Amino acid sequence: MIEGGPIGISNQVYVKALNNCKTNNAKVRIKVYSLNTGHKKLVDSKSFTLTPWQSDFERFITNTYVQYEIEVSVSSADVLVTVWGKNRAGRLVAAHRFTQQELTMKKIRRK
Repeated sequence: MIEGGPIGISNQVYVKALNNCKTNNAKVRIKVYSLNTGHKKLVDSKSFTLTPWQSDFERFITNTYVQYEIEVSVSSADVLVTVWGKNRAGRLVAAHRFTQQELTMKKIRRK
């Protein structure tokens, strides 16, 4: 869960993923939930596929959320993920910067 606030909050969040596998594609699924009302409500989601050694990112606008959660699911343990918040001036918000080690990863389940 990420808590916003009136000053210096992230009005946008970037989720970056890197596929470190040499041979296989990897799928990344990102979901953004608003927690404003005390209930978890899905407000945005994006998915993409990374080829071997490829990185990519998605940007989400978060300026209307007092609290929000970003859920990232990956299809391979070889995918590294970071999350970066930026304020209105485009500057990184240190409190909204998460590295791979700070995240709880969810693996995409095959159906």
